[in-house]
Amino acid sequence: MFRISKYSSVKGISYLSGEYVPVKDYHCHHIIMQDNGGSHDFDNLCVLSETEHIILHSSTPERLYELFPKRKKRIKYLIEQLKANGKYALNSLSKGFQGMKALTN
Repeated sequence: MFRISKYSSVKGISYLSGEYVPVKDYHCHHIIMQDNGGSHDFDNLCVLSETEHIILHSSTPERLYELFPKRKKRIKYLIEQLKANGKYALNSLSKGFQGMKALTN
């Protein structure tokens, strides 16, 4: 319910890259994971591209620093949240995207 609202409110702009993400390619990332008390609430979601989301949940999310050097604070915050929530290197996300599996290795 809040996912499309979040996408619309940011006009399709990625939280990480600052670039437009087409509606067919966007993902909403939970900043605080549901397993750790996070919700689907508007303020707990951020819009990412599919590629950004896969890299964020990979075993090497630090690669985002190289891709988006102007977004270091945001990247650090999202990575810290994943570590705090015990969801660092969440391989199950990448399994759903077989065509992009190379990004997670």
